[in-house]
Amino acid sequence: MDATPSFTLLNGNTVRILSAGDDTEGRLTVIDYVDHTQGNPPPFTRHDFIETFNVLEGRLAFQYQDEPFFLVTAGSTVTVADGRSHTFWNPDDKPLHLILACTPAGLDRFFEAIHNVMEKFSTGGVSKDEFDANMRRIRKEHQIEQTAPSPDIGSPSA
Repeated sequence: MDATPSFTLLNGNTVRILSAGDDTEGRLTVIDYVDHTQGNPPPFTRHDFIETFNVLEGRLAFQYQDEPFFLVTAGSTVTVADGRSHTFWNPDDKPLHLILACTPAGLDRFFEAIHNVMEKFSTGGVSKDEFDANMRRIRKEHQIEQTAPSPDIGSPSA
């Protein structure tokens, strides 16, 4: 790969593709992810790939659907089996730095598709309803199923 794609999400978090699926014949995606937003968990999702969350700095609040959340500290990893519904968030007011690894590959294309829609949304190129419809389409195309809304975490600090 000539350049490492890097995206800033609407919430200010950053995604940098370290190893794209195209570079591994679709076997592996590796992503450098920095979460600057305290709280703000995504909805619960499940997918057909194995995903690891390797915490480099900060703490990761992690939750499987219908189970209590738990904290993962720097130097530790959570592995999510394919098909297991989960979510995560940064419980602290300082950045959370992760390395995400997924096999088979594909999460890199998911983030790229989200980035493209977000650019249009942030410049007024699509409405909020169109943005939401595009997000549903992107999840469907990448077989990332939303299984429940974001958890109500109350106060973000855990």
